[in-house]
Amino acid sequence: MQRRRRQGPRYRIASPRRSAATGVAAYRAALEELTRERVPLDWATTQNNLGAALQTLGARESDTKHLEEAVAAYRATLEERTRERVPLQWAQTQKNLKIVLDLLETRSRR
Repeated sequence: MQRRRRQGPRYRIASPRRSAATGVAAYRAALEELTRERVPLDWATTQNNLGAALQTLGARESDTKHLEEAVAAYRATLEERTRERVPLQWAQTQKNLKIVLDLLETRSRR
């Protein structure tokens, strides 16, 4: 019995670094449309996602530039994601910020 090979496109799995870099670009583009003035909580969610993509990128590099950008994105997120307004999202963003700050601290000790 002869086996048939599957015809059709072949998909490559992108590297985590490439995926993170693509995510950073996508979130930055989204922030041009999702302005803080028009949709503050959507803007904050997008800032948080940008921070996560920057964190992923920065964790794989020896340079701290992307980690520092992640800190800025998380801090911007917290301007709208306040404890009073959205307590669960506020706590999640605080956790994300702590993880990045811990990474930066670890790197500074090296």
